[in-house]
Amino acid sequence: MFGKAVPPEFFDQLRERLSLSNRGIYSLGVVVWLMMWQRLDGRGSLATAVQQVLQGALGNLVPPEKRVVERRVSSNTGALSRARKRLPQEAVEAVCDQIFANLMESAQASGGLLSRLFLIDGSSMRLPHTAALQKVYPPGSNQHGEAHWPIIRILVAHHLASGLAVRPCWGPMYGSEAVSEQGLTEQLMERLPADAALVADRNFAVFPVA
Repeated sequence: MFGKAVPPEFFDQLRERLSLSNRGIYSLGVVVWLMMWQRLDGRGSLATAVQQVLQGALGNLVPPEKRVVERRVSSNTGALSRARKRLPQEAVEAVCDQIFANLMESAQASGGLLSRLFLIDGSSMRLPHTAALQKVYPPGSNQHGEAHWPIIRILVAHHLASGLAVRPCWGPMYGSEAVSEQGLTEQLMERLPADAALVADRNFAVFPVA
């Protein structure tokens, strides 16, 4: 399914557009898939991700380098770790959007109103307490002072017929750069199919969203 949604030629075009290197075993496609696999597995460590390459589980997704052909790929996780750190955010976003667009084609094939409906809603999440995250996502505060955890506001949209989720939007919930759910809606709608119909609670029933 991953190979059909994001075929090799998509990664070739993406590498060219972002001027990324095509050398090494851990190509753009391999790194993206292994990061997804780690999340889907739930217990997927870097070491087990590397084992996917060693065992040939990725098939033609892995470049046919000499070490791959001769089955001499190292089990060391360093190369994968460095490749993940080099992965641009723009590449991740492009892959997410491509997967969503590809899967939506079959999800909307039946036509009708149900195939156009997207449920949108917002939420908030606590982030790890680090100086970098606190700077971008300030904690909330009350009469007793500032809270401990950085807080992020997130807005999601799910296709009601299939459950597919478009790439979410987020921003700080507090501070001078705080965003609202209504403000994030404009960003989110740009990622939805042109004929999408939205289902939302009355929190979104305001003129800017309309």
